[in-house]
Formats: sequence, C-alpha cells, structure tokens
Amino acid sequence: MNAIPKGINDRFRVRLSTNRWLLWSVLLLCLVCSCSNEDEERQQGDREIEFRQYRVLEWENGRAKTRVGETTIPATEIKNIGVFGFSDAGGSATILNNMKLTTADNGSNFTYPENTLPRYWTPKKYKFFAYSPHHEGNVSLVEPSYTGFARFVWSNINAFSATDYLVAENIELRDNTDGKHTAVVPFNFRHIYARIRFCFMIGENYDDMREIRIKKLEVLQAGAKKGTNLEYTPSTGAFGWSTPGQVPTTVQPAVLTPEVSGGVLKLNEYKKNTYHPFASVYVCPQDISNVKIRVTYDVYDTDKYTTKQILVREDATVESAISVNWKKADGTTTSKVEAGKYYDLNITIEPRFIYVITDTDQNDGLIVIP
Repeated sequence: MNAIPKGINDRFRVRLSTNRWLLWSVLLLCLVCSCSNEDEERQQGDREIEFRQYRVLEWENGRAKTRVGETTIPATEIKNIGVFGFSDAGGSATILNNMKLTTADNGSNFTYPENTLPRYWTPKKYKFFAYSPHHEGNVSLVEPSYTGFARFVWSNINAFSATDYLVAENIELRDNTDGKHTAVVPFNFRHIYARIRFCFMIGENYDDMREIRIKKLEVLQAGAKKGTNLEYTPSTGAFGWSTPGQVPTTVQPAVLTPEVSGGVLKLNEYKKNTYHPFASVYVCPQDISNVKIRVTYDVYDTDKYTTKQILVREDATVESAISVNWKKADGTTTSKVEAGKYYDLNITIEPRFIYVITDTDQNDGLIVIP
C-alpha cells in the first residue's frame, strides 16, 4: 500500500483539529442560549431571595380578668406562607404570585417548592406581601403592583374558623438598585381574627366519683358572615366584607383542635373551682352575642371498692347556644370582639338537662349534661 504523502496528512490533521474546535464552539453556544431568564437573573445576582418570620404579634387579653388556671395563650406555629412579590422592572413585574413557601422551624427558614427555582436578587426595587396559612385558590391580592396599595381578599371564608389566619403587618419594601441590599426579608405577622377560648369546669354539685372526659368540641355558629369575601388592607389595618348582605344558607361546623395533652380534657374532683382551657375558635372581628357549640364526651364512674374507673357512657353529645357579653378592662361589657385579642368563654358542667347563664359573670355559662 502506498503511503499518504506527508503534506496531505498534515492538511488532514489541520482540518480535523479545526472541525473539533468548531464542534465545541457550537456546543458551548447552545448551552449559553438554553439558559432561562431565572438563570440570567442568578448570574446578575447570585444571592437567593430569602424570607423569615420575624415575629407573630402576641394575643392580647380582650377583657379585664380571667379565671383560668393557664392564662397564657400559646403562640401560633407557622408551617407555610403564601408570598406575593413585585419588582419595578418594566413598571411592575410579578416575581412571586401566591407562591407557597414551607418551613420546618416555625419560620426561621423557608423553602421554595420542589421543582421550582428560587428567586434571586437583581439591582431593582422590590415589594413583598405574605400571609399564612397558604391557600392555592381563594386568596388573592387586589391592585398587585410595585406602586399600588394592595389588599388581601379571602374568598368563601367563614365568619369563624378552626384556623388562625395571619398576614404580614409590614409591607416589605426593598431598594436593591445598588445591589447591596440583599439581606433576608423579615415579616411581622398579625392575627386577622379574634380568638375565643373555651374553658371547662365541673360544678360543686357534681358527683366526686364521676369523671367527665371532653374529647371533641365543634362550633356550630359564632357571628355571621356579612359578605362574600373578607378583605384586609395591610397599610391601614382595616377589615371589611365585599358584596355585603350575601349570607350563606349553610355554615360548616368548625371542629376545633384540642389544646390539651392527649387531646382529652379530664374533669374530676381534683379540678373543681378552676376553668381549664380545651380549644379555641377564631372569629372575624364583629359583634358576637351568641355562640352555639356541640360537645362530645365520655363519662366514667369510679368503683368505690376497687377504685377502678368504669366507662358508663361513651360518645355522648350535648348542644348549647350561649349568649355572651365580653367584659372590657373598664368593667363594662360589649358584644364586639377585636382582631388579635382573645376572650375566655368559661363553661361549668353539671349533671342535669338544662342550660342556664349564671348571674355572677356574663362571660360564664353552665352546660348541664345527663
């Protein structure tokens, strides 16, 4: 076989080397062109936009006194938030549209959803809003822009709920046009509902050998829905109902989460003379003069010879409509409950079939059970 002339071999090598260089150039160009807008923003500012819960405003006592052994209200634990974010790019650019961020440490750190790229700081001006818990479909932001004064709107929301709704009382404004203001965005949350805490005690006439175990509490009515949507404006703190007068024909009961260890409140001779908290309902700020509840409970008797407890009645229920007037700090009464304040509804249990209101305290009631 004749050998390839040296000059031809050299030209082949040069052409092969050139083709390899062109191939790598094309691949690199394709890689650059495939970058998304978010990747481009990341190249401009590599710092991720992060959020944290700075604090949740504490509950305030809505009246002058409380006869409850446990007077403190536990702080609301945040598990997720919905965030709206806007920048001034092009007048008003939405960068976060009701995005759900989750937390495993009560808001010290929030995580973006899976399969979603985080947002990154760029040299722009920003505006952020937040609320909790997150709702995919029935929470919106009216006038959502960088320059507008937005308000939250909850659609199809009850006048009372087993859920504590929070909104960020601060509209977080951030001017990062110089690229130096990329710190974590803090939110101060406030309660948009009032909180009614149900507290129980057995009466003096109750059999010392008997124990009542309350295990479920449902609120059937507390206040009235006065429109189709509840609105809240962070800049003013104002509440209101849109499309007023449209009251729903049916109201779903709110099944409350027990606030006691094991989820059962045991009332016996050792717990007389003191009201014990069991669960809370959250109520839209308004006049509340009537609260209707359903209590599910078990009854145990103690064998006087063996001292063993014997179940004598299981899953018994009793319904009561309680008329209330909330005591104010100056001693006067009012039917209105305010956002961010809690009110104790103290209920005494006696073994009869009648419900009455005691004369000593207008906030106290008497549920009489079989």
